[in-house]
Amino acid sequence: MSGSSDDRGLVRRFRAGLVVGGPFALAGALAFLLKVDAVVQLWPYQTYGLSHVFIASLLAAIGAPVVWIGASGELASLPGGAGNILVTGGGMGAWAAWQSIGGAPPKVLLFSLVCLLFVVVTAAMIVRARKLEFADSRPTPGLVRWSFILFCVLLLIIGSLLVLRVPGIFPWLLDDNASVSYGFAFLGAAAYFGFGASRPVWGNAKGQLLAFLAYDLVLIGPFVLHFSTVSSQLLLSLSLYVGVLAYSGALAIFFLLLDRRFRLGSGLAAV
Repeated sequence: MSGSSDDRGLVRRFRAGLVVGGPFALAGALAFLLKVDAVVQLWPYQTYGLSHVFIASLLAAIGAPVVWIGASGELASLPGGAGNILVTGGGMGAWAAWQSIGGAPPKVLLFSLVCLLFVVVTAAMIVRARKLEFADSRPTPGLVRWSFILFCVLLLIIGSLLVLRVPGIFPWLLDDNASVSYGFAFLGAAAYFGFGASRPVWGNAKGQLLAFLAYDLVLIGPFVLHFSTVSSQLLLSLSLYVGVLAYSGALAIFFLLLDRRFRLGSGLAAV
């Protein structure tokens, strides 16, 4: 990656931070999957049903592209992921702060402060990374770009309904805290895929596909098994959810692992 010495220094610092920070999110995902109590207790609300699996999927979807961006040096894609955290963390933090005003336990306020701290950090990251150039500037394949647009629309609709606490959207029953929190996670993901569609270069799209692949790998098994216990009222929701997981997972596997033109490691300039 060419540029001034200040730019190169910024790149090195960003890469080091991402390579170190990404595994923490992946470790958190594993801890939630294994229901490690010390980690699960960091979530400020009650977990039930498949909530621990869903939270694990969110952490995996953050950690996987963070590690890849740090390792590959494709830092121009940072604003998309940072925008995801900005929306997700900002929304969750604001909701937790509102709950704290209403008398929620102290750990809810602490969660709010941590979320808002991440918002400040990611906002600064967007400002610093916005002028960086993509190492892999090949156009995003049309199927991927149109899929990102579809994902963005779906996530905006589902996220908004969850934030509004409309029942029956998720394949298990949610209380208000879970519905609003998960809704902001979907809205953050919509921002991420929207950025991928608006900046249609392959160096940008790989992060979104990695995030979806990690998310899918965590969820697909538990969700398929959930067919044996899901209520009839939520069967349609589960079926549609699994369908999206199957499609997005297949899309990511094909382009990231199988297609010789676009798979990971292809087309990168020296960074």
